[in-house]
Amino acid sequence: MPSRYAQLFFGPTTRARQEAVNSHIAYSDGGEHDDGERMPLGPAQVGLIAGQRHFFLATVTPSGWPYIQHRGGPRGFVHVLDPLTVAFADFEGNEQYVSTGNIDADGRVALFFVDYPTRTRLKLFGAARVVEADDDAALHARLMTTPGGVIPSPSRRMVVVAVEAWDMNCRKYIQPRYERDAVDAMIAPYRDDLAAANARIAELEAQLAAKGDPR
Repeated sequence: MPSRYAQLFFGPTTRARQEAVNSHIAYSDGGEHDDGERMPLGPAQVGLIAGQRHFFLATVTPSGWPYIQHRGGPRGFVHVLDPLTVAFADFEGNEQYVSTGNIDADGRVALFFVDYPTRTRLKLFGAARVVEADDDAALHARLMTTPGGVIPSPSRRMVVVAVEAWDMNCRKYIQPRYERDAVDAMIAPYRDDLAAANARIAELEAQLAAKGDPR
């Protein structure tokens, strides 16, 4: 267990719960040796983020309540600018601006990613800020570009997150799900075999018909 994550999220009552069921043994480095250093993203985390089409964004309201919003876009719309910074364009929606307003007041956020085919989840925590597109046109243009091309959705701002900690754990209860292109790739060989078999059947039937088969 990374100590920075434990230091931030294993409070006294959480530790008491762990000790009650002896799960604290698995988290022996429970943050006691935390040096306050932010946790950089590694190749596994960067790869997972780059492959996602959506994630869930949690912010803190001025009243102290958590607020969770779904964010989606083309694959790669969340960019890892460096191991300690992720960013994404803020697309126009229903104009409530709850998440961006929350960030303006309190930048603490959590991003929750799930890669369903591999049943892998990533919890990422950091300090976010909202940047207007006019204030950094080059970065906004970069965030509006993915491996699939320029994102057509309207956007006038972006969210930049300074990564503080992250965790990847527990695959239980995550049901594998596959997108259409992945399913098409998996069944393509069987479709090819079926097409070849049908073509061979048609060829044999034509040969029988040419020989005057009584059928």
